[in-house]
Amino acid sequence: MAGCGGGSDENSTDSKSPRPEVEITSMRVGSIVDRIEVSATSTFQAQNVVKSPITGFIVSIAVSPGQLVGRGTLLMTLQTKESRALGNALDSMSGGLKLSGIWSVKADANGFVSEVSHQVGDYVPEGESLATIVQQHSLAFVLNLPFEWRSLVHVGLPVELTMSDGTKIQGKAANPLPQANQGAQTIPWLVTVGPTKFIPAGIQALATIPSYSSRQAQLLPKSAVLSNETETRYWVMHLVDSVNAIKMDVQLGHQSGDSVEILQPKFKANDKFLVSGNYGVPDTLLVKVISK
Repeated sequence: MAGCGGGSDENSTDSKSPRPEVEITSMRVGSIVDRIEVSATSTFQAQNVVKSPITGFIVSIAVSPGQLVGRGTLLMTLQTKESRALGNALDSMSGGLKLSGIWSVKADANGFVSEVSHQVGDYVPEGESLATIVQQHSLAFVLNLPFEWRSLVHVGLPVELTMSDGTKIQGKAANPLPQANQGAQTIPWLVTVGPTKFIPAGIQALATIPSYSSRQAQLLPKSAVLSNETETRYWVMHLVDSVNAIKMDVQLGHQSGDSVEILQPKFKANDKFLVSGNYGVPDTLLVKVISK
């Protein structure tokens, strides 16, 4: 009889054995946004090319590359080839009309001088490019979108551009450009931006694009979700009462930061899940909750 009694006490130790201490969290319903990142390059949509109105020689240049000019600002002074050939004789031949053969070339638009194409003394034919003025308000970025992601971008989509110094610029997708990059198999998308500080053309930026969003997503912290070695199966430890936790398979959606979207099954708002002490445990576990 003593032996039978001893056996009975030994079998009852399971309910009295120490329970692992765990931390728990609640299911949260909220918004989740997933994003992709691609490269983008700054460019100017509007460039004003100033051309020579006559055939002649450049007498003086009043601007330099990088200079900000306004409409009507003097850029260059030209002299016709005829007036240079005739010299002082032009005055006597003009019959008092005071023809000097000197032409002033002025800017047709506001902007920055990006290029001065000639030097003083150069001979230029009529229609020759003299300078290029870029209009700062036409600053845009060309997004290099991989072809397989083409369905993710549409006109008006918000795009966040991050410069190499950490500066962030908000833009919108305007329209795709007709010529793709054959080597990289990317589709160029024009992204317009609002007024900003001067940024030269050719500057690289990182474009962040929302690829998915849900306002009523079931969200859990990453620490509450476990998986097998091949990440083909996912589960959570669901606290069904004050001391019992069971393993439940889940189907994951998107991730954002520390949050993971749970697509299936549908849980209740007050359901609790283990976020610590949940690794390598059996399908059913007796626990002691130490924090909430």
